[in-house]
Amino acid sequence: MPRFVALVGLLALISGYYLSYGLPIFKVSPKVKINEKLEYRFVLFAFLISCGALYTYAYSYGGFINALSYAAMNRLTGKDIIDAQGGGLAQYFVGIAYVVFAICQYKLYQNSRYKKKYIAVLMGTVIVIISYGLIKGGRGAIFQVILMSLFIHFNLRGLHLNVKKITALVLALIIGLWFVAYGKKAIIATTGIFRGDEISYAFDSIGYRETEYLYGRLISEFAHPIKSLGVAMDSDIHFNLMEHFWVAPLHLIPTRLLGSGLDKPTRISDYNTELLTGSQEGGIPPGLVGSFWYGGGLIGVLAGCMVFGVGIGWMQRQCYGVVKVYQSAFPIVLYIFFKMPWFLNNGDLSVFLKHQFHFFIFLLLLLAFSVFRRKGMSRLTAS
Repeated sequence: MPRFVALVGLLALISGYYLSYGLPIFKVSPKVKINEKLEYRFVLFAFLISCGALYTYAYSYGGFINALSYAAMNRLTGKDIIDAQGGGLAQYFVGIAYVVFAICQYKLYQNSRYKKKYIAVLMGTVIVIISYGLIKGGRGAIFQVILMSLFIHFNLRGLHLNVKKITALVLALIIGLWFVAYGKKAIIATTGIFRGDEISYAFDSIGYRETEYLYGRLISEFAHPIKSLGVAMDSDIHFNLMEHFWVAPLHLIPTRLLGSGLDKPTRISDYNTELLTGSQEGGIPPGLVGSFWYGGGLIGVLAGCMVFGVGIGWMQRQCYGVVKVYQSAFPIVLYIFFKMPWFLNNGDLSVFLKHQFHFFIFLLLLLAFSVFRRKGMSRLTAS
């Protein structure tokens, strides 16, 4: 039954995608002339913001050494080994480095005259992302760079496979499987080095796992949408009429700003986790189809997936129009569609918005830059 409902959701999504071709798109006309020098300056500015955010976040733990040593331990062990003194808001800005990475990779493929400078910034983003991943104790934060690099590469150069590309794909697959199985322990081992452990002693804790364990880890990581959908369908749940989508932006507000008298709505991931495990700890997302089932059962899956398909199709056509006018927007568009499958697998809009908040900040910076450039050009023309 869950597989049937998932198939219905997929067909509804595809139908919505093709229905989107009947919607009009907004025509885009060039309002700002892109200057390569100014474009590099903006990329550098965005990168520096992510660096400053990383520093602020690490400083909340008492500096980089403390952050790299104990922050991951806080998350992975569930114990407050070291208290973070504020700085939580800064972590939403660190992710700007991902967008900068995508732009730098695109620029290197375009043979920019600032190639060496873009290489330097790209390497800087890798350092920022790896540092952030070690501090957060997140495997995905690090492996995401590899996946994004491959995604951009194949979109720019096509799927013409050769020995080098096949080798790169195989290595990426091996690294990915290793991250799934051993990622958390590897992060703990790496942070142990910053606590003064010997390298050999730290990595001895990773150990060896049997094939059955690796298979189980893969299933648990990628099969949760089907499992969640099955549990939701077998449970006597109250359909919330998609309320968890409407209230999702409230989870972006820091808890301390709400005051002691107000609580944030329960996330759908917390509710789903409680059905699966009996506890809200862990945050197991329901997947997109499961999320729509919580919203309205089979009708919710049909309507939700169709609307989502319409949105994806319309966004794709609109982005094509933007890229035709602003070629430099291509890596940003690629970044958007790189993130979409993650939402399909997750399905919790509150979590998705939280993890992608850095992208909205980047767009605001880009908008401010464009407005500033337009006003600057108008003043020059008037004078």
